[in-house]
Amino acid sequence: MLALPGNNSQAEQITTSYWRKSEKLLTRRKTKLGRNLPVDYNEILQCGDVEKLIRKLKAHTDTQLYYSTIEDSYDVLRRAHTATGHGEQDRMLKELSKKYVNMTYKAVEFYQSHCEECQKKRTRPLTKGVVVNPILTKASRG
Repeated sequence: MLALPGNNSQAEQITTSYWRKSEKLLTRRKTKLGRNLPVDYNEILQCGDVEKLIRKLKAHTDTQLYYSTIEDSYDVLRRAHTATGHGEQDRMLKELSKKYVNMTYKAVEFYQSHCEECQKKRTRPLTKGVVVNPILTKASRG
């Protein structure tokens, strides 16, 4: 699970918001009142036992956009990060926006700051360019 430090309440809010939206849609489908309610921008996609919250398609040519839960965020970010070749935040967000609705710049930045391979690329030796000269004294000259 990927959670931002100090923002556990924010992560809980996102998770409860996700499940609240999916419960709302499920109850609409189960009751006849769903026809009288305004059309929402979300739908539930069910594949076997797995239910995913998705954005409703506007046209048949649109691509399917998913909402990612907090629990799935780490795996989603990891796949996008490796797909972009450990790319920068903008490239990752562009890749994520093709398939997911709710990925933020802050989550991408947090993930990338903890990637070991990216950290190795950024770190440089501290002694670069320093020339060590011997200290000459009368005793060392002989």
